[in-house]
Amino acid sequence: MILSFLTKSVPNIASILGLVTISNLLLINSVDAFSVTFENGGFESEIVGSQNGWNTIGDVTITPTIDGIAPLSGSNQAIITTGYIEGTYGDPVGNRNDDSSNIFNQSSINPVSADTNPNADNLQEHFGLSSDAFSIDRSSGIDSAFGPRTSKEGSGMYQEFSVTLGSGEDGFTVSFDWSYLTNDGSNSTFGEQDFGFWSLGQVNGTTYNTAFDGSEDGLPNTNEIAVLQSSSGTISSPTGNNNYVTGFDYSTNGRYSHTVSGLSEGTYTYRVGFGVVDVDNLESTSALLIDDFNVQEVPFEFSPTAGIALVLGFWGCDRLRRRMKIKDQVSSCTK
Repeated sequence: MILSFLTKSVPNIASILGLVTISNLLLINSVDAFSVTFENGGFESEIVGSQNGWNTIGDVTITPTIDGIAPLSGSNQAIITTGYIEGTYGDPVGNRNDDSSNIFNQSSINPVSADTNPNADNLQEHFGLSSDAFSIDRSSGIDSAFGPRTSKEGSGMYQEFSVTLGSGEDGFTVSFDWSYLTNDGSNSTFGEQDFGFWSLGQVNGTTYNTAFDGSEDGLPNTNEIAVLQSSSGTISSPTGNNNYVTGFDYSTNGRYSHTVSGLSEGTYTYRVGFGVVDVDNLESTSALLIDDFNVQEVPFEFSPTAGIALVLGFWGCDRLRRRMKIKDQVSSCTK
């Protein structure tokens, strides 16, 4: 009687155990759900100043299609430029128009100083970076006696977001689409000039700790920022407003992602930033376009070992069920 009951129960028990195992494997990150708080990742709402999640400085706003480059989704994308327009300004220098008086500024707010002088590092201070954070290496083959690139002015934006990791989770992935436009190029003496960059770091109170390790996905960086694109090639003059000489569009650059891992269960605050910097001179505008910013949990990866164990478990349960069924039949025949 007991043996017969067990024989009939084994398949049910095996099925239940299998379902439990599969549930644990597939839903391990759902027990303590991953959560993240950020705003306006598609840049459909204005971002000048401190609006809709983003904190900006210099020439930063949103735009529809510009110079032939359209948003990848929705109606707008973020644009950050070094375009300077004539007016009475004390920062960073004098009174001028860039790019042979062609206008590339988008917000009517001028870029700010990005000098390595701690008293004039307005852009670095905005991000919480050190004064020499933008002092990236010059092009290969350029005389090292010139030192790193000299940042002059720039614009940028950042947003702080909170990430909560549950049991079994150890990180998250930041992703975004970007494009770079420039009227600058390579100087025969000083090499590549302006650049667009991004930054990522953890915020603890008033302390900001970069998430980069010095070799950020093969991109040139200073541990605090990673360069997305530098101005290179032949320098020439633009022919009209918002008509950039060189453009690296989304189809060229594609989607960029970076994963932060090795974290413990808990809630963390991170700051992500984007910007563009004038190098060595101030006369040529460069711009960085950003769209579809997102933060997601690290995708679940099915373990081959766990899969084999699961298959063997089902196979063992089936073998046990068959053996017990045979014994039950033999027992019935001998009665």
